[in-house]
Amino acid sequence: MPAGAEVVNSVLAHVGNRIITEYDVQNLDPRQYREILSIKDETYRAAQLENYTKSALDYLINQEIVAIAAQRENISVSDKEVDAAISEILARNNLDRSKLEEYLEKEGTSLSKYRYQLKNDILNARVRSQVLMPKIVVAERDLREMADSKPDEYPLHDKYEISILMTADRAAMDKALKEIKKGESFEEAVKKYSVDRSAANGGAMGWMETEIMSPEMLVAVEAAGDGKISAPFEINGQWTVCKVTGFKSKYDFDEDTRAKLTEAASEKIFEQVFTNWLDRNKSTIVVLRKGERAGAAR
Repeated sequence: MPAGAEVVNSVLAHVGNRIITEYDVQNLDPRQYREILSIKDETYRAAQLENYTKSALDYLINQEIVAIAAQRENISVSDKEVDAAISEILARNNLDRSKLEEYLEKEGTSLSKYRYQLKNDILNARVRSQVLMPKIVVAERDLREMADSKPDEYPLHDKYEISILMTADRAAMDKALKEIKKGESFEEAVKKYSVDRSAANGGAMGWMETEIMSPEMLVAVEAAGDGKISAPFEINGQWTVCKVTGFKSKYDFDEDTRAKLTEAASEKIFEQVFTNWLDRNKSTIVVLRKGERAGAAR
């Protein structure tokens, strides 16, 4: 802090029965605060200090609201628990307290700020796990909406199990379809008339994603439906029909995909549940900033 700078610890806000002081605001990001105080241009320094103070105060007020709301749910974090968490972090990283303070100083922060953030992290985690997550129910609709909202992350497509019969011209196709109509099996007709290399297998193509089907094939297969033979369609002068023997919706998620979608959907729902929970509490917690009259949280 520059020479002559004075540490002021006046009260900037009351949140319920808690107070936030100027010292709390300064200590939220001490490096940024010191950098602002070192600005020589008084007008610019004052503007930056005002912006910093407002942003920091808003953050601290919100954290106090969370703490009060959590307390109403019988959830709190003691200083002893924060000490234990820090000790665990030190042991896990083979550090002592002085080394941690050195590291934090290089990062432009302080141990007190680190403790404050750690305490909030523990509190938020408890609110999440004990209060909010048990209220979250992920429906099948939520999984489908999540999959559709992120097609690059979840490249899912409907699949059809099909067999094909492909002929060199329409006359051969009409003849093959006529024999099928009279009772010949699709597979036998394929072996007799199909020019595709799948003929030896009775035209079986296995499962095909709609993404890799030609537009003509996709229209024909979707119109045919499960267990049916499609109308003939032409591609590059050759005529084809498809026999649909199975269908799998893109929403028939495998176990791994379902787990990922459930986690992602839960996170999305959690954000809204948390916002609603916090808003309900805000409406009943009095927040009084310096120079304001008492009123609901804002």
